[in-house]
This record gives sequence, C-alpha cells and structure tokens, in this order.
Amino acid sequence: MRAGLDLVRAICSVVTGDLPGAATQADDGAAILAGHASAAPTHWWGLWLLVREVTGHEPQEARAVFQHARVGRRRVNRGALLYADAVAAGRDGRAKEAAQALARGDGALKAHPWWHRLLRLPVWTAAVTEGWGDPIPGLRADLACHELNGDEALARQCRDLLRKAGAPSRRNRGASVPPRLRAAGVTAREAEVLALVAEGLGNPQIAARLHLSVRTVETHVSRLLAKTGAADRTQLRTYAPHEHQ
Repeated sequence: MRAGLDLVRAICSVVTGDLPGAATQADDGAAILAGHASAAPTHWWGLWLLVREVTGHEPQEARAVFQHARVGRRRVNRGALLYADAVAAGRDGRAKEAAQALARGDGALKAHPWWHRLLRLPVWTAAVTEGWGDPIPGLRADLACHELNGDEALARQCRDLLRKAGAPSRRNRGASVPPRLRAAGVTAREAEVLALVAEGLGNPQIAARLHLSVRTVETHVSRLLAKTGAADRTQLRTYAPHEHQ
C-alpha cells in the first residue's frame, strides 16, 4: 500500500507532464516493491521503467531490476518495456527498430486500453522533444480517445505535444470526427465534405450545401483521398461513418 501511494503520485505526474517528478516518485515506490517477491505481478513496474528510460535516469539499472524481478510476464509491464525499447532505439537513430518496438508494445497493451494510452504519453513526449519518429498520427489518435473518454488532463498533454510538434489541434474542434479519421488528420470540415460525398453528391452540390466554392471542395476531396489512401470517390465513401457512429 505504501508503494502504491508513490506510484499513484507518479501517474499523476505523468498526466500533468512532470516526467522527472514521476521518475522520482516511481523510484520511491519501486524501491519498496523490489524487496517483496509477491509484488512481481503488479503493473507499476512498467511505468517505473518507462519514465526512467524517457528521463534518462539510469535506465540500465532499472532494466536490471525489472528483469531480476521477472515482472515482464505481465502484459502491461511487457508493453512498457517495449515502449522503453522504442525510446532507446529512437534516440540512437534506429528508426525502424523504434517503430517495431512501438508496434509490439501496442500489441501487448491492446487488452489494457487505459494503460495503453497512459504509457504512450511518455513515448510521444520523448519523440517530440528529441525529434525522432512520427508521433503526430499517434498523438491525434490518442487525443480522440482521451476526449471521447473524458480524460481531459491526458487530452491537454496531447494538445500541448501536437502544438510543440507543429501540428496544433484546437480544443473540441472535430469532436464529431471519428477517431479513425482524426488519426489520419481529417478535419471537421473535411469530415462534413466526406459525409456529403458518401451521399453521392457532386462537388458543385457539396459547394452549394456548405456555402463553399467548388474549388475549395475539390481541395477538400483531394486531401481526403490523400489522407485516407482511397483510390477514388467510390472508395472514399467507405470511410464515411454511419449515422449511429
């Protein structure tokens, strides 16, 4: 229980963007857990290791303790370890290895959506701050999930990181855009155009409906094709959400 207090504080620090503070608080909790073999199954270990790696605070020492305690058998801890690997590889310029470790970490954490989103935040912070990888699509996808789940503090961190990465996202702009489209960078206006394309309207009709010029609509459609990877308007329609979504 005493260790849990420190580690809950560490989570709060991650949520508010204070990763050095999170590392210190997680250190205090991990020091208690390390003396108890029964603590091995807990999920806290992964958070501790990841913030150690991101802050550069003796990550190799943390990895040694992590491995000795054999806590990687838990999926959340294993996912965090893979995220730590991604951060280490990204810093070293090993872009392919970083992307692979990140994808494997996502797979390990698929069944734990809240931990998934929380633990990705330090990874995005490192990627944006240090200038490696392509964190913008992941940040946009996570931002959409945070907003849908009412996790405003996490959403605020994503917005700040997107702004720092040169891809600002206004608060609630595009709240009606489904996560899959937001992850691709589709804006609220482009989503409106997409909905009308799905209804079978041509560009002049869409322009009249939305009070835009035909040229502007053509630009929106071109961007939608590029962002979704659709080959033509017919295929583009499949990306439009149904009304119940």
